[in-house]
Amino acid sequence: MRRNLFTWMLGLLVAMAVSACCGSVSCECDDTLEDAVYFQFNLADSLGATGFRAADVDTVVLVRYPYVDPLVQLPPNAPEVPNDTARIIRSRSLAAEPIVLNTSAPFTAGGGRKLDAYKYQLFVVRHFSAGISPQPVYFSLDSISLAGRFVGDGCCTCYQNEGKKLRVTKAEKPGTSGTIIDITSAVGAEPKPVVLSR
Repeated sequence: MRRNLFTWMLGLLVAMAVSACCGSVSCECDDTLEDAVYFQFNLADSLGATGFRAADVDTVVLVRYPYVDPLVQLPPNAPEVPNDTARIIRSRSLAAEPIVLNTSAPFTAGGGRKLDAYKYQLFVVRHFSAGISPQPVYFSLDSISLAGRFVGDGCCTCYQNEGKKLRVTKAEKPGTSGTIIDITSAVGAEPKPVVLSR
């Protein structure tokens, strides 16, 4: 009986000490964008063949497709999961700003699925008030690979991305294969954007 009381009191003292320590520390995990992918357009070569003008990238359409493993045989009566579409309209002054693709932006989070559970198409559609539009430029974004872990110091536990890769393919050139791009950034460093050229 005395031993149980001593163990209980010791546990209570340890819990109070830990809570007093952690209570004085502000836990600010800015980890909502750890797995995010940033896209920027090549505006440096705006007059050349591979660049975009600011007016070209005022309207961007993202389409999200659920990734289905080609090795998994679905039953014939399996329900078809719909695609999601998001249209991003920006002013010319924001043309150099990156477009953020994350688990919950610009799409809503689909259950417990993360960014790597989907493949995407990104369409660059210049907006014209007269209703005339050129052939859209579009990119296929797939093979997204994310790696990360939770890092804690006893009081706070935050998620930290440790690996981020994806394949970008110019979809209007189906004969070419895309390149796997490693956009993993160092801890505390600015994110590495994927630069898209025409």
